[in-house]
Amino acid sequence: MKDILIIYNSVSYFVPFIEEKGYTVSTVFKEIPPYLRIIRRIAFKLNLPFKKVWFKEWACNLDTFSKVIFFSTNPVDGLKYIKKTRPDLAVVYWYWNPIFKSLNPAEMYKLKADPWGFDEYESKKYGIKFNTTFYLDNIKVEKLPKEYDVLFLGLDKGRRESLKEMETRLNECGISTHFYIVDDGAHLKNYKGLFPFVSYDNYLLKLSKAIALIDLNQEGQRGLTLRPMEAMFLGKKLITDNMDIIDMDFYDPNNIFVLGVDKFSNLRNFLESPIKVIDSKIMDRYDISNWITRFENK
Repeated sequence: MKDILIIYNSVSYFVPFIEEKGYTVSTVFKEIPPYLRIIRRIAFKLNLPFKKVWFKEWACNLDTFSKVIFFSTNPVDGLKYIKKTRPDLAVVYWYWNPIFKSLNPAEMYKLKADPWGFDEYESKKYGIKFNTTFYLDNIKVEKLPKEYDVLFLGLDKGRRESLKEMETRLNECGISTHFYIVDDGAHLKNYKGLFPFVSYDNYLLKLSKAIALIDLNQEGQRGLTLRPMEAMFLGKKLITDNMDIIDMDFYDPNNIFVLGVDKFSNLRNFLESPIKVIDSKIMDRYDISNWITRFENK
């Protein structure tokens, strides 16, 4: 077993596949009833002792790890505990979301953590180290008969109108689509909307029935989302508005259609042409094992 702890609370589907590669994966806190969460919140606000009782098993096993990769979407209380308990332990603070939506890297330096970003341009702006995004080469999908040409499944993020316009434009060109736009409020406890979250395994089922995936970056983001990784690892084409993807080592015009660069009139031909197999050495670079190795080499 590798002695690296990954504090992670993103796509839960990934966890067993990361663990299969020998890494320890955990969220920060134990699962507890709502009334105890209130007590926990008060305990941390008042900086009461015995914080370990609130954390998962990792807090009792810190001496067994040589490095922690702490995803920025986790409560920072876990990071503070790690650095107080084992100040010598190397901690990578991983921004897998735009930095402007997260804690400032300056706060990480104060905590003696090492901030890294997935967006090369934003990383330069904030003066932190850069690593690519990642995927897992042990995730596979079944090859199923095609049901639609193009798939979009993601959060609204204020894009519903523009996405519906894109779907209409695709349909007018004779391109079949499956667009599912998750409501931004779908995470709320009292949510009763029409478009709730879709589990990742159900998403992969839908992906397996499509030729291409739609990839749209958030405003102000230039780093790669999961969509290019999914397309490359799972053998799908990609339609994206990220113009920087042209400079990526895995870019191939047979596989990636760049909105605003490629002619929309050629999209039908793009979808009907064979996909090109990407060199395995390039794909290996984006597997999580090599992603973790790069934290050691810079």
